Amino acid sequence: MNSNLKHKNKSLLTSIKLFLLFFFIISSGYFAYNAYQLDEFHDEYFEKINTIYSVSRRFSSYYNNTGTIPIHKGTHDYNGVSVVVNHFSNVKVLSKGINRLRSQLEQIANHHIWTIAVFENPATYVHFDPVRPEYLQSFKNYEKGSVMKRIIDREGLKETFRYFYGCNLKLTES
Repeated sequence: MNSNLKHKNKSLLTSIKLFLLFFFIISSGYFAYNAYQLDEFHDEYFEKINTIYSVSRRFSSYYNNTGTIPIHKGTHDYNGVSVVVNHFSNVKVLSKGINRLRSQLEQIANHHIWTIAVFENPATYVHFDPVRPEYLQSFKNYEKGSVMKRIIDREGLKETFRYFYGCNLKLTES
């Protein structure tokens, strides 16, 4: 009976060792697979971010070369883009460019673009695609430079903005 118990214990130890070996091999394989996938995700993620940034920066050429039209105070719709004007202003004509920008970004981001907002700095107007009720509330007292100042202060960008004033593209999560 004692030898039978030793045999069962030896068999149990062998089974535990085999299980641990099998578990270690499967776990190692799973870890290696996930590490590879994470590296692939990292590469794809940064490639996509760089593409979004490049497309957004190309919009700046359109922005710099577009004309202006006089618009009265209020919320106006131009080709599906809302323009919120707080004081009579000469406003850049950006709706076609913003629509094209959205179209290009939607292709890259699989239709996950929340809002495109274009602020003239300093100015008393802003373009939104789409405008949302909370934006209307936030910008009803919009004054020259007030929104950019709030963004710069909130994001801690004073030094960066001062050095890179001409490059004021900001991409954020929704």
